[in-house]
Amino acid sequence: MKMMKQHLPLPAAFHRDEDEDLRSEMDPLRGSGVEERARVLESLCRMAAEMAAQHPDPLRVFEWQDPLPANSREVLERLRAEFRARG
Repeated sequence: MKMMKQHLPLPAAFHRDEDEDLRSEMDPLRGSGVEERARVLESLCRMAAEMAAQHPDPLRVFEWQDPLPANSREVLERLRAEFRARG
């Protein structure tokens, strides 16, 4: 007799709200000055350089782009269609 795998629902902590994720990442920078943002940017650049140095194909690290979420693609397509319709 073949056993079927039981798929359990993910706990609520695993359900992502992309807008909330973005807000939680950006909240610490709200109201920060140019110097603080420059320090964050410098830190991110340093992390990227370290990742590239450890990767067998460093250029691939810098070429990577996170894929757009489905809802963002849908919004972009709608906006493009609206723009084309305006002629």
